[in-house]
Parts: sequence; C-alpha cells; structure tokens
Amino acid sequence: MIKAENLSKRANGDYILRDINFSLSSGSVLGIIGESGSGKTSLLMCLTALQNFDSGEISVKEMTVKSGSVNNKDEYIWSYRRQIGVVFQHLYLFPHLTVLQNIIEAPVHVLYQSREEAAEKAMELLGKVGLSHKLNDYPDNLSGGEQQRVAICRALAMSPEVLLLDEPTSALDPRFSSDVRSLLQEFVSQGHTIIIVSHSLNFLRGFASHLIYMEKGELIEFNTAEEFLTSPLDERTRRFLNHFLQVL
Repeated sequence: MIKAENLSKRANGDYILRDINFSLSSGSVLGIIGESGSGKTSLLMCLTALQNFDSGEISVKEMTVKSGSVNNKDEYIWSYRRQIGVVFQHLYLFPHLTVLQNIIEAPVHVLYQSREEAAEKAMELLGKVGLSHKLNDYPDNLSGGEQQRVAICRALAMSPEVLLLDEPTSALDPRFSSDVRSLLQEFVSQGHTIIIVSHSLNFLRGFASHLIYMEKGELIEFNTAEEFLTSPLDERTRRFLNHFLQVL
C-alpha cells in the first residue's frame, strides 16, 4: 500500500506539486499521465523520499515520511527507501560494471544476499526480458532499449514493496515492451505495487488498475482505469484524453 496525503512542494515560491492525495492498495498498478511539466516526475521523486517536500506526508505500508524529514540521514529514512524501487528515465546504470554486476550490487551489499543467490535471480530476470546473452556486457555496449530493460531488472532484483517507473518503455520496440509488461505483471501478481509515469496510453491500457491525470502540479483526477478512460469526471481530463487520442 502507498498513500500520499496533502503532498505539496514549492520551488522559487511556485507550486510544483499542490495538495496531492491518493491511496493505492497492494497488488495495484497506477498510471500517471499529463503533459510535460505537470509534476509527474517530481511526484515520483517525493514518493521515493529522495526529494524533500514542503507539506503533507507519504506512507508505504506501516512507514510514514513527513515533510521536512527527507534530509534526515537516520535508519528510518533508509528503511523507507529500501521498500521502494525506482527506474528513472535516464537509467543511471553504473558504467564501470557489467550488466550482471549492475544488478547484483544492491542485493549483495544492501540485502546481504550471497553473490550466488543474487546472480541466480539476476539471470532469471534477464532471461525474461531477452538479455541472458548480455550478462558480461558493459552499459556503453548496450542499446537504449537494452539499458532500459537492465535498469528494470536491477530494480526488481531488490523485491521492493513499490516500484516506480518513469517512462519505462520510451526506448523499447513493441516486442520487448510486451516482455517488460509481462515481467511487471508477474511482479504485481506477487502482491507488489507499481506506479508508472508514461506517455504511452497503449502500454497502460489493460495493465494499469488506476489512472491519475496531472496538470500544473495538481492531481486533476484519480479513478479506476476503466472509469477514467470511459467516463472521466473532470472537463480537463476529457480535454486531455480527446487531444491525446486524436494524435495517436
């Protein structure tokens, strides 16, 4: 379960996020859509407790982080962060480590798994996204889509309660997009939660259980995916969907 309550963030006196409220149960998939600059990535950064916020609080299961506490370097914040996996749009793979080393680094040093156990899990994940043959390659030798799949596998290797994804299919062709979606569906079926920022409504349709539309830092609408797509309540959501569907 993940919840945001009255979450707000300012920069230079202006709201980046304003009074964000939503609650998502375990085993759910939330898709977040909206135009560039609407606050989607900022919301992910706050949910990870990697970026401070000015008011409100966020909760994952029984742990709650309040405004102003993100910069604390205590064990509570680190415990909270260990429950959340994140794949940023720019990936941030370690360039000096191979694909396998990138994936097993955190399980070995943070979860204290043996290298053998971590490597076995890494190879299983890579096999599901068609990258078993890239174990010993370095990130610079991978395509953008391959790097994207490695970054997703790296996040899943930590078995987080909640996985946050920022444009996870932006560099993938349709075949590998399907592989990634299957892997993520398996993750959700095990009781985990996923939040995805995406411009691909096709990827979210049939996968996301809930959808959020954001505009200028505000959460305009939050609903089940079916209700959101067929009967949006807010005129701004209807306008965005109509424009979006016209340009597909």
